[in-house]
Amino acid sequence: MFNKPIVFSATILGVLLLLLIMFPLPPLFSQRLAESPWPTYRGNLKRTGVAAFKGPPTDKLRWVFSTGLSEKEGGIETDPVIGPDGTIYFGANNGIFYALDPESGTIRWAFPTDFDTFAIYSTAFVDQQGIVYLGAKDGKVYALTAPRKGIMGDVVWSINLGTTIQTSPAFTPDGTLVIGADDWAYYGITPARGTSGAKIKWRFQTQGTLISSPTVDFDGTVFVASMDGKVYALQPPGEAGQPVKVLWTFASGGRDDKGGFENAPAIDNEGTLYIAANDGVLYALDTKSGKLKWSFDGVARAGYRTYAIFSSVAIGPDRTIYFGGKDGDLYAVRERAGLFGTNPAALWS
Repeated sequence: MFNKPIVFSATILGVLLLLLIMFPLPPLFSQRLAESPWPTYRGNLKRTGVAAFKGPPTDKLRWVFSTGLSEKEGGIETDPVIGPDGTIYFGANNGIFYALDPESGTIRWAFPTDFDTFAIYSTAFVDQQGIVYLGAKDGKVYALTAPRKGIMGDVVWSINLGTTIQTSPAFTPDGTLVIGADDWAYYGITPARGTSGAKIKWRFQTQGTLISSPTVDFDGTVFVASMDGKVYALQPPGEAGQPVKVLWTFASGGRDDKGGFENAPAIDNEGTLYIAANDGVLYALDTKSGKLKWSFDGVARAGYRTYAIFSSVAIGPDRTIYFGGKDGDLYAVRERAGLFGTNPAALWS
C-alpha cells in the first residue's frame, strides 16, 4: 500500500535533480563565506575585525614561514585568512599566493601572478567550497583552488580589469564580487559559470585612489570609501548594464592626505558605520541616511591631521570601537548618550 507514494517521491526527486542540472543555483550558493575562524579581510563582510574564537593561550611560537625575500620583492602586506579545512592563505610582494598547512607552516600549494614587485596587497576571500578570490597588481581578479595534482594552484576563473588592484574582495547576496581598482573605480563582477566566463556587471567611478576595501551589509548595500574624502552607500543593479544607485555620500571635508579614507568601513548590528580618515577623525555614520551620528578627533587633537589614521576599526561585543592612529596611541572609544545628544567617550588610549 506504500508503493505509490515511494514512486511519486522518486519521480519528484528526479524532476528536481533535472531542474538543478538545467538551472543551477545562483552563485551565492557556492560563494558564501567559509565556515572558519577568519575567512576574509577583517573577518567578515561587515569588516568588524572581531573573531568569535579565543586567541592562543600562550605566546609559544609554533612555526615561521619565509618567502625567502623581503620588502618589495617578498614582504607580506596582506592579512592571512583561513579556509574551511584550516589552510592558511596569503599573498606576498613577490607575486606569489601561498596556501600553507596550519600545523606545520609548509606549502600545500602556491600560485604565481604576473607581477613580482609589490605585487599582492589584496587579502583573499575564501568561500565554503574552499575557492579563494583575490586581486593582484597584474590587474587580474582570480578565483583559485587547490590543484588536482602538483603544487601549483588551479585557476577556476580570472578576469583582467586592465589596471592594478590594491583592495580586498567582497560578495553581495546575489553572488557578485565587488573590488576596487587603481583606476579609482569599484567593480561588480559576475563570476564564471559553466561555459560563460567572468564578466563585469557594473562599475562605479570615484574621484580618488582606492585603498579602502568594500563592505557589504546584510541587505546588499555596498559601502565604499575613497581618497577623494567620500564614503558612498551603493545599491548595485540587478542586471548588467544598469546604473549603480548612490543611496548617499558622506564627505570628510578634505581629500587625499588631509581627509581621504585608507581603511575599510565597519558596520555594527545597530546600523552604524565607522570609518576613520587621514584628517585624524573617526566618523560614526547612520547606514541608512549617511548622516553623521558623532565624530572623535583624538588623533587630530594630538597634532596629526595628515595621513593620520590608516587603521580600520574593530568593533567589540559591547560596541566599543578600537583603532590606532599615527600619534602612536591605540584608542578604545564608546558611544555615550547625554542630555544634548550622543557623543563618543575615550575609555582609554
